[in-house]
Amino acid sequence: MSKIIEIPERLEDIPLSSYQSYMKGLKEGMSEDDLAYHTVSTLCSGDVEAIGALSIRELILITAEIQRIINAETNVIYRFKIEETDYALIPDLKNISAREWTNIMQFLDNGKFENMHHVLAILYRPIVREQFGRYELTSDIYSEDRARLFQSIGMHIVQGVMLFFSKIIDSYSKHSKDYLQMKEMKETGNLSVSGGTT
Repeated sequence: MSKIIEIPERLEDIPLSSYQSYMKGLKEGMSEDDLAYHTVSTLCSGDVEAIGALSIRELILITAEIQRIINAETNVIYRFKIEETDYALIPDLKNISAREWTNIMQFLDNGKFENMHHVLAILYRPIVREQFGRYELTSDIYSEDRARLFQSIGMHIVQGVMLFFSKIIDSYSKHSKDYLQMKEMKETGNLSVSGGTT
């Protein structure tokens, strides 16, 4: 019986759980050969013996192709379906609630990639009602079962939304930093709050 290695052809062929394993196993100072073997063994599906039987040249070529796929430009996927349930992205990420924001930031602070399925379980929720092209999501902000299920979604969904969401994080971080600096300056007396001159 021939041993087969399935090489991903598109980003959607790489499940989040595999990418999490890939990120977890990356080590500083890895040799090109070790990185190639790690990439293929975590992001390709197939027989471990078959992967071990590949030449270094084959591993490096496959790794280059996988890196090309990972680095490809992605768009935000607003809706997707898993196990007969339609999920959709929170309609307006810029108006995310304080509770949602806090939960997401706690997950990200405890490890961006290992907790990505938890973050996605807050950003994407089941659609409970839809009318005239608009949808309403469940009021259940987070579900552990949903988070576990989302480990099987493709990286095209993950990368698209996280790129979009990271821009919002950067914007909030900048505003928060500016606010904290201004507050500190007021408290230390280095910022004048009066509009007149003496």
